[in-house]
Amino acid sequence: MKIDSIINDKYKIIDEIGEGSMGKVLKVKNINTNDIFALKYCKDIEQNDLLRFKREVKVSLTTKHKNIIQIIDYDLEQNPPYFVMPLAKTNLEEIITDIVGDFEKIFDIFKEVCYGIKVLHESGKYHRDIKPRNILILENSSVVVADFGLAKFKNSNSLPHTSSLGHLGTFGYDAPEQMVGKNMDARTDIFQLGKCLYQLYTNEYPHLIDDTKLPSGLLYIIQQATAINPDNRYQSVNELLQAVEFYQK
Repeated sequence: MKIDSIINDKYKIIDEIGEGSMGKVLKVKNINTNDIFALKYCKDIEQNDLLRFKREVKVSLTTKHKNIIQIIDYDLEQNPPYFVMPLAKTNLEEIITDIVGDFEKIFDIFKEVCYGIKVLHESGKYHRDIKPRNILILENSSVVVADFGLAKFKNSNSLPHTSSLGHLGTFGYDAPEQMVGKNMDARTDIFQLGKCLYQLYTNEYPHLIDDTKLPSGLLYIIQQATAINPDNRYQSVNELLQAVEFYQK
């Protein structure tokens, strides 16, 4: 996977964009159309990572919404397997410092994220790794939820490669139930959305929430979203959205 090499007789590698624990993202050009895309490939051929990568593709392909990243092309039989998606201009983590204090912009972006997660839940899936880095801003300024490597289908058992990992998620955003890798559901995503909202508003990493940095109404929303006991959180993304919209009035 070197610059200028051709993948599958179709995509020429232009640059490297980023890298995670499971995959690597490249900027590529379709040599037939000259269109520019992002291509993500599974950088490890271990069975667990391949299963996670294939599940990521399945989640995206079966969730159609303007706030969910859409897959343009894929080949899971290629070595390494890959998928192609629209090229992002940036991600939410990279622009937080630019939007701090612009509360209208912050809430607009946050609600777009919630819309995507809401549809994800309605289609029977949980994300389980919501954080600003996994929210992409596309070239047309669309806000899309991406990176479904830890996603789970509601009506299926966790695959061995997830249940055996114990802790799932990202430190600072993960819900208490993720620490033990059990009983994760829509309310786990709601916890992570609450952490993201705190970070968007304060520009502080959300491991610890400083109550003094938040106005009372917003503090209540974030505390409700990030309650230790899932039963005490908002029980749906729609409830969280309604609380945010009421706060904005």
